[in-house]
Amino acid sequence: MAEKKSKSYVDVVAHLLFGFFKSKIKKNIIENIEEAKQHVVDALFDLKRNIFRSVIEIIFLVTGVITLFLGLIVLLAQHYPVEYVLIGYGAAVSFIVLIVAKLK
Repeated sequence: MAEKKSKSYVDVVAHLLFGFFKSKIKKNIIENIEEAKQHVVDALFDLKRNIFRSVIEIIFLVTGVITLFLGLIVLLAQHYPVEYVLIGYGAAVSFIVLIVAKLK
């Protein structure tokens, strides 16, 4: 009888300890998952913000370069015929692209 009681007490204590450690581990895992989820959400918002900023910068850069070249063409067209200016511009850009491609 005493052996049976000691087994039942050991079983109860073991069950309580197991439940306690299980709840602690589960709580830590849930906290870690919530923390990781928050980090992922923050990283995605940062990515979205950086992509949006990059798109705006690219739009401004492209429009700036286009207006610069159009202004240069209009300025040169005042002194030379437009056909010669466009041919010269096309040749210069082609030459620069070929040189850059050759250097890579």
